[in-house]
Amino acid sequence: SWVRILLSPLCVLPALMPTSRRALVERMKPLFYAGFRTAVATVVPFAAAMLLHQPHLIWVALGGWFGSRADPGGPRADRAWAATTFVIAGTVAISLTLVGATTILGAVAMLGGIAFLGSLSMAFGSNFAPTGTMIVIAASVAASRPGSAIDGLMFGIGGIWAALSSTIVWPLWPHVPLRMATARLYERLAEFTEAVEAPAPVDWHSVARIHQRAVRRALEEARNCAIRIRAGRRGESTLGTNLRVLLGEAEAVFHDAIAYSEEVERGMPKLANASTALRNIANDLTLRKLGLQLTVDPANPLGRAIAGAQAIVRDLEHTHGSTPSFTPRMKLDFQRVLGALSVRGPIFGHAVRVGLLAAFAIGLSRFAAPGNPGWIPISALTVLQPQLGATFRRGAERMLGTIFGAAVALFVLGTIHDVRIVVTLLFFLTIAASMVRGYSYRLFVVFFTPVFVLLNALGGGDWHIAFERIIDVAIGGALAVVAALTFPSFERPRLEQATARVLSLVSQYARLATEAQADWTLRAIRRELGVALEHAETSLEYLLAEPRRHSHQRAEAVLFTLTYARRIVAALTHSLEEGVIVDKDVGEYVALRADDVRAGLEGHTAIAGRDGLIGRGPIMAELIHRADLLASAASSWNA
Repeated sequence: SWVRILLSPLCVLPALMPTSRRALVERMKPLFYAGFRTAVATVVPFAAAMLLHQPHLIWVALGGWFGSRADPGGPRADRAWAATTFVIAGTVAISLTLVGATTILGAVAMLGGIAFLGSLSMAFGSNFAPTGTMIVIAASVAASRPGSAIDGLMFGIGGIWAALSSTIVWPLWPHVPLRMATARLYERLAEFTEAVEAPAPVDWHSVARIHQRAVRRALEEARNCAIRIRAGRRGESTLGTNLRVLLGEAEAVFHDAIAYSEEVERGMPKLANASTALRNIANDLTLRKLGLQLTVDPANPLGRAIAGAQAIVRDLEHTHGSTPSFTPRMKLDFQRVLGALSVRGPIFGHAVRVGLLAAFAIGLSRFAAPGNPGWIPISALTVLQPQLGATFRRGAERMLGTIFGAAVALFVLGTIHDVRIVVTLLFFLTIAASMVRGYSYRLFVVFFTPVFVLLNALGGGDWHIAFERIIDVAIGGALAVVAALTFPSFERPRLEQATARVLSLVSQYARLATEAQADWTLRAIRRELGVALEHAETSLEYLLAEPRRHSHQRAEAVLFTLTYARRIVAALTHSLEEGVIVDKDVGEYVALRADDVRAGLEGHTAIAGRDGLIGRGPIMAELIHRADLLASAASSWNA
């Protein structure tokens, strides 16, 4: 197509770069293409609205912007369902809001109701949650000024164009997301082994918490991507099969890398070329061009696992082994949805809070900020999160990003007076905002703030709009914080539940390690542990963002517990990867120590003795030592 021809330099220039930079460019290309689609769907209709003096086309631009942001990614079938829901529900919601917003009372009622219903979309899963959020924010724009149902129809047309451009007009190759996700996974594995091989002294606690967590997160992202793509295709290609086999090899490499880190910590020699070989695999996947193949000691389990992955990645067009099984696409579970929508549930409570906040914010803005009355409710709704700590973090990021973005807009307004240059700049700012949206919310705000400030300036405003934007964002953020504090949802209960889940799985894993369990059973419990640790670490971050000092004091005990839980898992994995079955009484001791800490969460403490466990060898002694360190956290839970 003509678009690919225009962007062909992006395919030629990387060939002139070093391998590492070339790989980075290749990983950024899908993000750039998605950003380009968003810019076409947003900036082009707005420019047409200015040139043709047709204000209705501005709603086409808004539909393109919000429709692009509501795209969940993944296979076309999932995206088509989300896009259809967005277009139908969005058109109806925007039309009703525009017609009902003729009075302040009507705007309050319409936006409050739509915000409540849109927030309930979280109960239907991650594919529909962005759809509901984008409809609510778009309704905030509609409630700021009255309009007609024609504008709602124009919004739907913009949403249709955004959906068609991403699924039919300019789609990505179906396996590109999985290939890039697998490449990122091997990059994280390379960083993990690099951290293990760093010159002494090595902070092993940070290696366990930071790098293992990064690998597990990348592994789950790639796994979910594989599930979505496989579920959306009736047939299967050799490339797709091999990518999933390679993903299974990555999980084996991860377990061997954990065992390798335990060996290095105990003073064993380091492997040559391990991290470089893993990074070469990532680059080969990204570039689809084979680089230098390095040999890693085949006598080491990690070296053998890396060699297996190298053999697959060097010949992705021919079948290698059997395909790992993945969970098929889950049908909509109405029982789970009804449970999530329970009046006493967190989703329903958050929806009530969002509805009340939206109603109050639009009423305040229509009365106190008639110039751009949509900015206050938009800021309030994007800052308010289900967790109190997440609300504070999002508010700070939104405020900082808005200040820097407004400064960029002021610079452009003061130095560039050619409308054509400004529109071109808006195009590339939209691309940049779309590219960084999934990685940094702060940068996303920095890039999209000047887009909307400049759009308003081109529509008849002046440089004062940048300061109005900052003030409105500050008011909206303050309203969101007040709403979060008025109906607080504290993180401590969720953190205790998540930590108890981790400790329960550690106990199960310790007992399984004393038996000759099937490999799939051990892999399943390891995955559950990795996911549970990730949830607990995320919950801990939300707790630290809360403005309560005793929460921060308690976080030290949680951090200590999660760190040593992860270290115990690493020691157990090392033992199993070495083919050493954990002594039954040692495994039971570790399990009881984990139960001790979990019992401390529940208000009482069990007792586990260590009599008769001395002299079992260095691996068993290390397990006992880490279990004792974990148990020492039990006394601080009730502080």
